[in-house]
Amino acid sequence: MRTRGGPQPVNPHSHAECTGRENAWTHLGRAVWTSGDTPFRGYTFLLLWNHPLVGAALCLGLFLVNPWAGAAALLGNAVATAVAVYVLGVKPELTRYGLFGGNGMFVGLALGVYLPSTPALLGLVVPLAALASLLTLTLFRGLSLRLQLPVLVLPFLIVGWLAAPLIRGLPIAPAFSIVDHLPLWAALESGARGFLPAPFVGFFRGLSEMLSQDSVLLGVSIFASWLPRARVPAFAALAGFIVSWAALPSLGGPLPGSDLGVWAGTNGALAALCLGGIFLRPTISALLYALLGAVGATWLTVLIFPVFVRLGLPIFAAPFIVVALLLLFVSHLSGRWVNARKSGLAPVPLAEVSVPEDFFKERVGASLRGREIFRWRRLHGMIRQVCNICLPKVF
Repeated sequence: MRTRGGPQPVNPHSHAECTGRENAWTHLGRAVWTSGDTPFRGYTFLLLWNHPLVGAALCLGLFLVNPWAGAAALLGNAVATAVAVYVLGVKPELTRYGLFGGNGMFVGLALGVYLPSTPALLGLVVPLAALASLLTLTLFRGLSLRLQLPVLVLPFLIVGWLAAPLIRGLPIAPAFSIVDHLPLWAALESGARGFLPAPFVGFFRGLSEMLSQDSVLLGVSIFASWLPRARVPAFAALAGFIVSWAALPSLGGPLPGSDLGVWAGTNGALAALCLGGIFLRPTISALLYALLGAVGATWLTVLIFPVFVRLGLPIFAAPFIVVALLLLFVSHLSGRWVNARKSGLAPVPLAEVSVPEDFFKERVGASLRGREIFRWRRLHGMIRQVCNICLPKVF
């Protein structure tokens, strides 16, 4: 995504000398800011906000929800970013997208589930996060540069499967949570589970599961972070989850309210999030394509889950990644056979990937003109009005 906030990456040794006290302090502050700017952007890989302050807020939130997971995520993020910049020689402009740090962060989060019972696993985060950084660069060259397909969290997925035999048999220890000891948080959590309809409870629980937590309030916070900047993908994800939730019984899957049902719906929601405006131009056809991807990811979750149980491997977000990459590849192929205006499925070049709100502001007059874009702009305005009216009352 496009980067926002903070200075452009600078080399603190590029200045020949710092003359005067003010210049020295400015130079030091710029170096400190730059060293924290890129790692914090790794957290925004999830929130669709490529801004270091948003990443810092999520980092703080993880420490409050689960200090061990927060420490492991921060370590994995920092190691993956450092390996990318100082060992692999990746340009700072590329690491500022959060791709390298984000995959390292998820590696740390996955191990953070076991850390309270085995603190020594914190040392295992370092080599695994470094491996995730190497895989990210390799997959970026193979998928992104050659096929124009996003890497997503595929490096984390591979590293997680490689690490599974190392931690197999270890107990999942209950993590100490700071916020759980606050009476207000516990009251709001139980109130939200009792007040919201079951599909919404499952949706918000699924969002928090991406951070290895089970909290409706944390899921609400993630969803709320999408709304100011990415309303269309946010509601595409919600629609994808509801469609997946409704399709579970017909697919022979588990009960929608079960843990597996929630995670199956979450894979569908993530597929809809990517296809419903992030990597495809926002059109009605793209929205329908995203809902198709949501059902496909849910079906694949139900299909492969027994196989992964026998292999002793966690399923993670494998269904979402497989379906999203497959449908994006099909959209690229369809663009060669059929005009993008006719199919309504126009892939966004990875160098221009942003959120639909930026697309509406900057590119309406440049591409895909016509009634479909007008309808999407009207729908976007309606979504904004609904958010302004309803969200303060619900949340």
